[in-house]
Amino acid sequence: CQICLDEVNNHRKCPTCCALYCHECITRWYSSFITSEAHCPACRQEHEIQSYTLDAQLQEKLDAILQACRYCNQDVRRDMFQQHEAECAEEVVECPYETCSYQDARSHIDLHSIACRHSSNYSMAAVVDAVVKRSHKQEPLLSANLFKNIYKPAEANDETIVHYVQPHDTLAGLAVKYGCRKDEISRLNRLTSDMALFGKVTVLVPRPPNYSPLKKPEVPVAVLVALRKKQLTKRLAREDDLDESQALSYLRLTSFDFAGAKKLAQEDALWAMQHCTQQPESLTQFLERLRAGYGPCHGCQAPLKLERAHCSSCGAIFCRCCATSQRLTMLRKALLGVTSPDKVDEQVLVCQGCDARLNEQSSESSPSIV
Repeated sequence: CQICLDEVNNHRKCPTCCALYCHECITRWYSSFITSEAHCPACRQEHEIQSYTLDAQLQEKLDAILQACRYCNQDVRRDMFQQHEAECAEEVVECPYETCSYQDARSHIDLHSIACRHSSNYSMAAVVDAVVKRSHKQEPLLSANLFKNIYKPAEANDETIVHYVQPHDTLAGLAVKYGCRKDEISRLNRLTSDMALFGKVTVLVPRPPNYSPLKKPEVPVAVLVALRKKQLTKRLAREDDLDESQALSYLRLTSFDFAGAKKLAQEDALWAMQHCTQQPESLTQFLERLRAGYGPCHGCQAPLKLERAHCSSCGAIFCRCCATSQRLTMLRKALLGVTSPDKVDEQVLVCQGCDARLNEQSSESSPSIV
């Protein structure tokens, strides 16, 4: 940038001299002039600020510049660098729970926070109320998937307050506690019985005349993130019969999109079942890389997204782009050793190396006709 002399951020290009400026810098520069006197800082030509445009081709080249992460020394594209450093698996961080002093790499701290005994000091509902109500926009780099489908606390007004439902609560007990009638609580929350109360996380109750809320300490967003990761990891491990470390790896791969992680876990389970083995060596190594925070495509080495494909011979994993660009080809199951009459003519995806090797073996083993 010709103004701040730093790396250009969200650049704007002068239409005359093609000098580059940060969008914020050139906007601040123009705001310091009367409109008729505003000019380019480099060539001094007068232009309207709207004439400074974003060059898409140049931006693509800037985004493709590789920068080394200060934690793992991995080369990362410039447009993904800020998010990578915020989530780098090798950065040493503290356990998010206030009373725990454990420190480790981020790749291990997630697994620690799932089993950390200090997590019992927090109520998920209370943390959600404290953080989501305050808005998690303070942490723009956090994955939005973590906050997907998270319940929203009941909104109180000047005449009501929010009560977190406990296992022993009843409508009569709440009426005594807050000095109101049962029918008022039922009307505010559309409840018909005590049994309906147990299906609620929070309920609204009339505000007592002398009510004064207690000031609670502010809960960091990191606590909600840790509790949410724990909740999703335990749920995926329970539903798909996985180790917690494996469940966490699938969630990391999909940026904690639970539906995507579940789909990948089922896909890998089906792959293992079709090949009559628990875990092929290549997939085991792949999961180890995921635990360390890495999951590159075997073809282009780019980070893997939700859509991916396996080589049915060696187990190498490719992104969807590589899978559709002839890196994976169709091969008859008969060449993989399948002898079932119903299956021999079915086709599966294999990488180019396995395709050449299996076709060569097939030609060598087939009898020559003289």
